[in-house]
Amino acid sequence: MNANVIKRLSLAVLLFATIWLVVNAPEPETVAAVKPITSKAKRVMPRVESPTLFTEVLPQRTLSLEDTYDLFSDERPKRKTIVRKITPIVPAVKKVEKPRAPALPFEYVGMLQEGNVAKVFLLKNQALHIVKEGEKIEGKYQLKSVSDSQLRFIYLPLNITQTLSIEKQS
Repeated sequence: MNANVIKRLSLAVLLFATIWLVVNAPEPETVAAVKPITSKAKRVMPRVESPTLFTEVLPQRTLSLEDTYDLFSDERPKRKTIVRKITPIVPAVKKVEKPRAPALPFEYVGMLQEGNVAKVFLLKNQALHIVKEGEKIEGKYQLKSVSDSQLRFIYLPLNITQTLSIEKQS
């Protein structure tokens, strides 16, 4: 047999059994009146005898037509707008400092003059750099100009000029 047929037959048998029990059920025995338990505790709420007295216990609400609306209409109820004076919050303006280039990491070692070209020897940590005017060092610095008393570098990420003073050795 099909599973649906079995389910339907079992439901039909249960239905007929329920109907038979309802029709042929024995009469209930008479129930003795139940007496309420009396307590000596004080009652906080007033005792209500019938539902008609609820109007005396609860205050009656008054509704106006403005508070009600049609639940099935397409229009939404209008909300009451509350107008408040808003004071704007002005954020404190922070003074923005100009970005600064880090201190020059180079130490002047010496200079070699070959004709019109001056080669400068610079030491960074333990690396020796030999640089001519206009060359870049490690992609961050460029030697802009060379004079007897100073070397001018450009810090490339910020395009800031820095000066390294040198003492002329005799």
